[in-house]
Amino acid sequence: MNFFSSLLVLFCFLFVLAPVSFMFLLAGQLHYIPLILVVAVILYLLIVFNIYKFFKTKKRKMVFGIVSGVALAIACISPIKQLYLNSIPTVDAEVDIYQYRPFSEESIVVELEEEATLKLTEDLPKIDGATALYPLYSAIVQATYPEKDYYPYDSEVMVNTTPDAYDNLIKGKVDMIFAAGPSDSQQNYAKRLGKELKLT
Repeated sequence: MNFFSSLLVLFCFLFVLAPVSFMFLLAGQLHYIPLILVVAVILYLLIVFNIYKFFKTKKRKMVFGIVSGVALAIACISPIKQLYLNSIPTVDAEVDIYQYRPFSEESIVVELEEEATLKLTEDLPKIDGATALYPLYSAIVQATYPEKDYYPYDSEVMVNTTPDAYDNLIKGKVDMIFAAGPSDSQQNYAKRLGKELKLT
């Protein structure tokens, strides 16, 4: 009878756990999956141990409590880290890049009050970068590059997502990018291609 009871509890847990885990996967909340699994296992073991009357001594209860606490603490590391990362303010990447095209009549790019001391005329460095930083390097281009139409997706001055910008830099399609610091995988990718990223 105890065996069938524990089997029934297992099926109930799986019936609830599968759709809950699937929902978190669809929402991209992978960091919560280990915590959900650990909580489910602890609850299942608690019920099964009660069915089999395992908790007859204080020592067993204490050991179960300690092991459960350690497992929960380890499973909480990833969600806590993710919550911390989400709490860090970031630059809003929703920038209308066409408002910041250099030398465009309707551009709202910040301009210098006097002529820039640096003026580039030939062998223009090819630039790429994150959308959120386009207003910054667009202003640099307007101050230092020759006046012409720099199409954001195919010119000396492009704008892409940070991963695409790093990909273009590492593959030698551009000379420099304006973006957040590279991830470990981007650093390793550069090393595999024999490139060294110079960070400023």
